Amino acid sequence: MMLLVMQVVQQHHQQILFFDGTSYYFLPWGHTKPCVQVSSEWEDVTFRLEAMNQLSKIKLFITGLLSTLDLLRIKQTTDEVLLKHYKQSLDMVIAHLKKPLPEPEVCRHHVNELFHKDDHDDQHVMNKILHW
Repeated sequence: MMLLVMQVVQQHHQQILFFDGTSYYFLPWGHTKPCVQVSSEWEDVTFRLEAMNQLSKIKLFITGLLSTLDLLRIKQTTDEVLLKHYKQSLDMVIAHLKKPLPEPEVCRHHVNELFHKDDHDDQHVMNKILHW
């Protein structure tokens, strides 16, 4: 490997020419480090995490109910008992699903471009589902 310092005609800092045996590379700094500016937007996503937690709990609840119903079916329980358990399970799932997902609080969660895009995408998907 060979390093050469070259003067560049432009008004930039000196560039270091780096040769690795097959190719030449110009490293853009000598005694100074490059500066990079990254812009980012911070948002409070706790309401999204709470919604995900709520949906995960519902999923685990339904999975548990299905395994219980499978065990009842394997034990060859009577149809009357099976129907009773299925109805109770459906009622419990409906009760869990009636609880609304958390909404962003106006003073705590600031609406940004991503929120508007997600909302627009959600409406678009719902319209496709309803018109299908």
